Amino acid sequence: MADFIRPDGIGHVLQKRLQERAASRPNTSWLQEWWNDLAYLSYRDSIVYNVTYYLQFADELPFAMADPSRRAARFVSHGLKFRDLVASGQLAPDMQKGGKPMSNTQWKYVFNCCRMPGDGTDFVRTYAPDLHNHIVVARKNRFYSFDVYDLNGDALSVDALELQFKRIIQMADAKGTDPNPIGILTAENRDVWYQKRKLLLVGPKAAENEKVLELIQSSIFAVTFDDSKPVTREEVGRALLHGDGKNKFWDKSFMITVFDNGKMGYVGEHAMADGLTTTRFVNETLDKMFSDPESKDMRTSKPLPVVTPGLTEPVSLQLTLTKEAKSAIKEAEVTFDEIISTKELSVLMFYGYGSQQIKKYKTSPDAFAQLAIQLAYYKTFGYCRGTYESTQTRAFLHGRTEVTRSVNVDSDAFCKAMTTGALSHTSKQLHQLLVKATQTHVAYIGQASRAQGCDRHLLGLKLLLREGEHAAIFDDAAYKRSGHWAISTSGLVGENMDGWGFGEVVPDGIGIGYSVQNNRIRYSVTSRHKWAKRMTANLERALLEMQALCEANTEQPRAKL
Repeated sequence: MADFIRPDGIGHVLQKRLQERAASRPNTSWLQEWWNDLAYLSYRDSIVYNVTYYLQFADELPFAMADPSRRAARFVSHGLKFRDLVASGQLAPDMQKGGKPMSNTQWKYVFNCCRMPGDGTDFVRTYAPDLHNHIVVARKNRFYSFDVYDLNGDALSVDALELQFKRIIQMADAKGTDPNPIGILTAENRDVWYQKRKLLLVGPKAAENEKVLELIQSSIFAVTFDDSKPVTREEVGRALLHGDGKNKFWDKSFMITVFDNGKMGYVGEHAMADGLTTTRFVNETLDKMFSDPESKDMRTSKPLPVVTPGLTEPVSLQLTLTKEAKSAIKEAEVTFDEIISTKELSVLMFYGYGSQQIKKYKTSPDAFAQLAIQLAYYKTFGYCRGTYESTQTRAFLHGRTEVTRSVNVDSDAFCKAMTTGALSHTSKQLHQLLVKATQTHVAYIGQASRAQGCDRHLLGLKLLLREGEHAAIFDDAAYKRSGHWAISTSGLVGENMDGWGFGEVVPDGIGIGYSVQNNRIRYSVTSRHKWAKRMTANLERALLEMQALCEANTEQPRAKL
């Protein structure tokens, strides 16, 4: 480190180059191109589970859940209003505390967008929203499409959308499950998918096949009707995060998945848009959906939908496949099943308290939830490891995220005191350690959100090394260990979401998606090594122990007599 930061050291040389790079890009971020490529587009393993994430929607009352096509139509109807704001440039930016607007750039890659496989690196294709007014719908591994706007440019009504979905379900169910699910190819290793995609574009029907793929890629988004009926949060989470991989087109920027029992969720492709952004679309759409009268309607029957005359039938998007293409699909199915068989997901829905109570403890809800993760991990493994919390930097043009490093001296001291040193500390001392650890975490979040974190900066310096140059810091064991994200975390909030999750980012790691809601806390834990259930059990213990400390040592508000 001393050599790196000395006045004539390589660190200052790299810093000057980074400043020059930033100055040469006044209309963007020096990081954007690098980050999109290195973190996402150059990733060559399957994007399913590894890059994608899911958001599970909360259930409604029985009447609203009874008909999957109706529930999907209601979400799509409200969602198209949001899409219209994006397409017209009228979407108000997200605002930081204090009224500072955040960058709206990511919305360009949410609707009418698709990831494309490339040779060694992928790319993203966006389509003009005024020229592409259709969605793609999947059922029984078969794809269909229809315009969701009429000839006057008005979005279809809920009734019209429902009828179209019913038509598709009826057509697909009549044909049965397609034995050659092309969607599974998008779940392949990216270089493998790049090569196998060529097999879809050969033969006498190559041109027609290319048009079909183009219709899928250019759609506003995808809606997938899965014929399963998952019940538990783990079942729904796994079905959304990966399922059997077939009734999907994983390259789409996002898909809305609807199950035969009415449960629903969102599956996002992470390359160009972060969950911290897209949850705004989901939350605003769900808030409107849950506020409409139908959400609370307890009738057991309803009138048939009234539909505008002349509604065009959905179009079947059928590819003509060669023997080689069919063989490639079978190979992809085997590969997918082998990979997914090693994955575990466990969910904790903790109803003991939520953000409202945590604030009464004069503590940040996010810092509290993060400290619970540290304590649970310490209980599970006996030590702390590198932890990544995704923090928005959208206050800057084209900003995405920076790392809040959740492990620090204070969090480590708290975890040790609560486990190996519990008998040598008083309740008050343990509470003081808790408060100090959460305060430190809040400070780190603030630094990261102001782009004052170290991870993106060091990445930029490392990438500017030229051939023959060497910076020992990047070979240091501590540097490498600190960037091995054994615990990858992110927090999203939505009162009408029933949780969310994503896969771990290193083989010996865990992934934790969490939501601190008003009166509950939800964790979704993934891993490859059967650690997930142990972690959720210890998370519950950690939350209860931390609550007991705060209750015993925080002065509670008293009613005035």
